[in-house]
Amino acid sequence: IPQRIPRILIVSGNRLERMRLAAKLSEVSDHSQVAVCVLAESAKDALKAIQADQIDLALIRTELPDGSGLTLTREICKRGRVPASILLADNPTIDEAVEAMRCGAVDIVSCRAAAADLILSVRTAIDRSNTARTREARIERLTRVCRRLNQARHEVTQQVSSLCGDLVNAYQELSGQVLE
Repeated sequence: IPQRIPRILIVSGNRLERMRLAAKLSEVSDHSQVAVCVLAESAKDALKAIQADQIDLALIRTELPDGSGLTLTREICKRGRVPASILLADNPTIDEAVEAMRCGAVDIVSCRAAAADLILSVRTAIDRSNTARTREARIERLTRVCRRLNQARHEVTQQVSSLCGDLVNAYQELSGQVLE
């Protein structure tokens, strides 16, 4: 089954950086396109793009013209079934990485990362996201099945209760006829 090419939202206030990242992620290697890129220059534009398009992953610059990439990542995570996020920083530190994870990002990557490293991080994040979506879909399906089974159990319980009542009535009638 051919897999759909992932859609990646690149959020950065720097147009050249957006274009450079898009070029890295749109490269065709091994005769397969890595990703389709959607570009946004601000947190506001990013949220609009997420609502309007099926985005698989958001690459978010830590500094944005209208706020923090951490705040945007937190907002994306609050929305539930939306894309995973990777933060982009000039020189990521351990403290930034910890804060990024607390906000819901799956990774933090240097803006100057080589194309191969960036693609590896993106593919890993998309794989994790797909695994999580598959797990959520299974849980939803199992929840629906459990609800139907529970409803069927209630119906069977009512029918058994009704049959027991009928059996008691029949027994009482039969015993009354035998005693006469």
